[in-house]
Amino acid sequence: MVPAVSPANAARLRIAAVLVCGIVMQTTFGTDLRIEGVAPDFMLLLAVAGGLAAGPGGGAFIGFSAGLLADLSLTATPLGVYALSWCLVGFAVGWARLNVLPEGRPVQPLVGLAATAGGLIVLLVVGALSGQGAFTAAGKAWLVRVGMVEAAWNAVLVIPVTALMRRAARGTRGADRLGRTDALVAG
Repeated sequence: MVPAVSPANAARLRIAAVLVCGIVMQTTFGTDLRIEGVAPDFMLLLAVAGGLAAGPGGGAFIGFSAGLLADLSLTATPLGVYALSWCLVGFAVGWARLNVLPEGRPVQPLVGLAATAGGLIVLLVVGALSGQGAFTAAGKAWLVRVGMVEAAWNAVLVIPVTALMRRAARGTRGADRLGRTDALVAG
């Protein structure tokens, strides 16, 4: 007889599957979606969606996992730069979602836009602290372009990705806590 999988473990497996799909999409056709020479960052988007769907603890876990996958497969930066940056983004979005942001889809694109811009600033700071001058070597104009294009991509994609992440995170403590909060607000 096979023991049943707990709801929390099932949610972790679903979240891992979403993260693996995200990194596969990023590495296979993410670079083909370039606008003005800038590709979308699906892993940052997953960190933002994780914060919206699972709260601060879940957002930090999802952001760290997404960043670690990006560190391992996408970049030549020291291991952990993206993991730390996206962990902080996921936590901040989750905290804001729990304490400040109203429930509803209309606010999600604004959160995606702002969190992406903030996430890129966090990445620049963490990169500078780890001695990575490559992040700023292309100049301020390039950084602004990267920020605008990635923020636009994430603002467009945050609603469906957050819905997917909510479904994946169902059964975790953070998602259940947000679900109860949403029911109280709606009721």
